[in-house]
Amino acid sequence: MRFETREISIPPPPEEELKTEHTLRLSRRALLDIRIGDIHGRVCADTTATRSIAGELMFNLLRERGVDFQKMEVTITLADGSRTIM
Repeated sequence: MRFETREISIPPPPEEELKTEHTLRLSRRALLDIRIGDIHGRVCADTTATRSIAGELMFNLLRERGVDFQKMEVTITLADGSRTIM
């Protein structure tokens, strides 16, 4: 199976003084079709992630089917260094 890689250019916001362009590479390889029981979904694979967090829809579907979840506090650090505690 061959996947197409596309590049798109995103110009910086006008309020910035930068004279560069930001380039984002998109690859279809990062999308995976998954199945948990009878629930089908599509997820984005992050090969550098140490944890995976399901979206709200997947969480609600699993909870409706009786899956027990454990609450935990997670600190997420973004590429810019900012942190969010969830």
